[in-house]
Amino acid sequence: MGDLMFKPVRMKKVTAILLEDSKEAVLRELKEYGIIQLKQVQEELGVSPVPFSKYRSRVLELLSRVETILETFSLVEDKKKPLLTSITEEEAKKKPVFEKSIEEFLKETEEFFLPIENEVKKISSRLDEIKKEKEELKNINEILSLLKHIGIDPKSLTGYKKTGVILGLASQKEFEEIKSELECFIYTKELDKKRLIVLLVYDKEIENEVTRILRLHRFEEISIPEEYSSLSLEEAFEKVETSLTELEKEEKELIQKLIKLSEDKEELLRIRELLLIEKTLDEANLNIGKTKKTCILSGWIPEYEVEKAKEIIARASQNLCIINIEDAKEEEKPPTLLKNPPPARPFEVLTKTYGNPSYNEIDPTSVIALTFPLVYGFMFGDVGHGLVLAILGGILKFKIKANQIIKRFGGMLLACGIFSMFAGLLYGSILGIEELFHPLLGKPPIENVSFLIKFSLYLGVALLTLGCILNIINKIHHHEKLVAIFSPWGVMGLWVLLGGTYLIARNNADIFSIKSDPLLLPLVVLPLLAIMFGMVYAEKISIGWGFYEAFEAATRFLFNVISYVRVAVIGVVHSALCLLMVMAIEAMPHSIVGYIGKAIVFILGNLIIIVFEGLISFIQTLRLHYYEFFSKFFEAKGEEFKPFKVNRKYTIKK
Repeated sequence: MGDLMFKPVRMKKVTAILLEDSKEAVLRELKEYGIIQLKQVQEELGVSPVPFSKYRSRVLELLSRVETILETFSLVEDKKKPLLTSITEEEAKKKPVFEKSIEEFLKETEEFFLPIENEVKKISSRLDEIKKEKEELKNINEILSLLKHIGIDPKSLTGYKKTGVILGLASQKEFEEIKSELECFIYTKELDKKRLIVLLVYDKEIENEVTRILRLHRFEEISIPEEYSSLSLEEAFEKVETSLTELEKEEKELIQKLIKLSEDKEELLRIRELLLIEKTLDEANLNIGKTKKTCILSGWIPEYEVEKAKEIIARASQNLCIINIEDAKEEEKPPTLLKNPPPARPFEVLTKTYGNPSYNEIDPTSVIALTFPLVYGFMFGDVGHGLVLAILGGILKFKIKANQIIKRFGGMLLACGIFSMFAGLLYGSILGIEELFHPLLGKPPIENVSFLIKFSLYLGVALLTLGCILNIINKIHHHEKLVAIFSPWGVMGLWVLLGGTYLIARNNADIFSIKSDPLLLPLVVLPLLAIMFGMVYAEKISIGWGFYEAFEAATRFLFNVISYVRVAVIGVVHSALCLLMVMAIEAMPHSIVGYIGKAIVFILGNLIIIVFEGLISFIQTLRLHYYEFFSKFFEAKGEEFKPFKVNRKYTIKK
């Protein structure tokens, strides 16, 4: 259990030599279990790669077509449903499917899919046309509104033999220049503060000159569609309205047809899943080596899955195979698979957000499963607020059908809520009220600032000490014993941290007393010198870099410890916000309206504190772990274990 908690899962390298004919059967079986991460063997063993399947282009083309149709269906679905299912995810109904030859599967898929695709394409094409036609009608409606603004019918603008009529828009400045250059009748009306509606009536003999001048001055001509040019304004508006109504009716009918067609969506989702499986299987060939008659498969398998993998490969190849299992060589870097106890698993997301542990590095998840809610609790200490978080976390984790991300977030909330309740007992606070019971620490946080600051500093020292110990263990596992001793976060660094803490406490943080204390030399100066010269020897660095390492140890520890003061500060801020809420409640009159106001302030005040103060506490707790704690021991240079597998959501192999 200890190994599982503090180190990634131990990996074994499996290599299997198969007959070429059994390669596909083995891959099809392995993909269902997700226990092996395939690795390329061509370069390592000097063999040729397996070529892609001859069906690859058909699979990819059909997959693209299916996804296009599914995307079209999603446009006509109820938009409220995804918002709900993002939190409460219902289990999809899985349909049993039989393994078929790829040729048979593709043929059946195309026969089922083609009629749906043709109908959807036809409807989509018409919907696009309707959209364009509606835009054109809206533009015509705007033009008619401009004509109405100046009181002119569309038919008044056309039908003249010797006279030309142009309607358009121009800025005030451009209009003045047009007016000065043209000799014709001009009528204007202000459209808005920047533009004028301009109507020009001119002799057609000067039409070319009119056109040239208007272009020169960026005149925006408005043209009336031919089918409206013979209508009165009232008739034109009526024609636009009728056309829009007919288009909207047709659009609704087409959408209903799409909704009817989308009843086959589940089957299309199954088809897409099966096509993705074929694509994944084909891409696995990139990792397979090929000789004249055999194929070579290699990859990483969790130690506890070795026997299962051997059984799967042997069964799928009808025992016509050679399987070799070996440990990782020292120069190899196996992928990282985390397997923590259930209470710690919600915190894996925090570890992975920072980075994946290397194969031989300590996995900090089980550690932060304790330290993270502990630090959070002291920042957000309140029995009632913690209970709210714990209940919400419990509901997300245990009660609703949610995806794994939501469930794990619920687990974190539950743990943080429990520790907040514990800190609330120490602080004597429940839902912001600090007079219901006596705090176990004797005083509420706002009256106990000095103690909380001291406690936060000692908490920081404790966590930094733990970080150094974990770093020492990591370095020893990596056979870097000298670095484990002399690094700033090693034995000597730990000596500086604990020695410096003792000196500061012993001298009540009086800098002059510390400087004259005879213990300064053995507790701080000597270990700093050991870091400086020890790192020169251990890492073969210059004396200048050695001095930098020693200087960093002294200053970083000091600043890191001081950073933990934020635990006290945010705890006091939380208490102060609660006090402000209580003062606002007490200031309200003892009347019906006053009592209603008190209830509203109490509910809203607690809600605001839980949401905003809870979020701030989470961010600051995360910062303390990432920048102060993890930086002491966690390099996070590992690669996550990515098994060869297919995620079956809509199908189940029969």
